[in-house]
Amino acid sequence: MDIEKNAQKSVISKGTVITGNIKTSDDISVYGDIKGNIDAEKDIEISGNTEGDIKADNMKVSSGTIKGNIQLKNKLDIESAEKIEGDITTKQISIKSCGSLISNIKTITD
Repeated sequence: MDIEKNAQKSVISKGTVITGNIKTSDDISVYGDIKGNIDAEKDIEISGNTEGDIKADNMKVSSGTIKGNIQLKNKLDIESAEKIEGDITTKQISIKSCGSLISNIKTITD
């Protein structure tokens, strides 16, 4: 994931729990827990737990669990995840390690 040098980034730190939807025009990193939808115009990095639908350009999953549908414009990189449950729509997907993947995966072209 390439993040612009001057881009701002929202960070949800470990130990933080957010209940509600998040919409951002910047990149976002999630180390805590989110119960709600995430709509990011740029990239998302998940190292925590999310429960809700996710929309973004690109997404990287480093750890944690995701329950909800994932809709990406470009690429999903799953480096390591305990569990991902929900439908995935993306152009590209890369999976290195995932304990449990319960999903329908749809790859798209422009």
